[in-house]
Amino acid sequence: MCVERAISDVASLLRALEVDIAVDLTGLTASGRPGIFARRPAPIQVNYLGFGGKHGRGAHRLHPCRQDRHPEKQQQYYPEKIAYLSR
Repeated sequence: MCVERAISDVASLLRALEVDIAVDLTGLTASGRPGIFARRPAPIQVNYLGFGGKHGRGAHRLHPCRQDRHPEKQQQYYPEKIAYLSR
């Protein structure tokens, strides 16, 4: 049985564990919990896989993607820094 913890409890736990990088695998999907990342529980927060687009809220610091999907000239439209993946 999976017990869902309160958003504030999860954020506090990540801080207590001194997590350096938190990866959001669900993003702005039905099962996503963006409130955890809005509390900035880790110095580096990354959105990956769950939602392929920008979040626009600034909770995540990096947006990993392929260069052919998001050319450098589009960086100005992202609050997240685009981090290009190698092929």
